[in-house]
Amino acid sequence: MKKVIYDPLSTTKFKLQNTNTMVKDNFFSQPVGRAVLFLNDFHFGANLSKLNRAAKLVPKDVKGFASLIACTPDVQADAVQDIINLLDDYAHDAENGQIFKLQN
Repeated sequence: MKKVIYDPLSTTKFKLQNTNTMVKDNFFSQPVGRAVLFLNDFHFGANLSKLNRAAKLVPKDVKGFASLIACTPDVQADAVQDIINLLDDYAHDAENGQIFKLQN
C-alpha cells in the first residue's frame, strides 16, 4: 500500500511512501536483558528487582510488552508502571504454578 505524504524539500509536492514495512525495533530478537533495561529506564531503576524476576520466569512476556511500549508514541511512565505491575503478577503466577508451562 502506498501512502502519499507532503515533502517540502522535494521538487515535486508529494512523495509516495511504502506503509507495508515491518517494525524492526522489537525485543524478540534481542536478549531479555535489553528489554529489562528499556523498561527500567522509565523509573530510574525503581523496578529492577520486579523486572529481573519477570525476565527469569516469563521472558517472552517481558520482550512482548517492551516491544509494544517501544512502538507506542509518547508513552507515559504511569502506563509503563502498570505494565511492570502486570509482569510482576505474571511472574507471581508462574512461581506459584498457575502458569503450567514456563516460557523460554
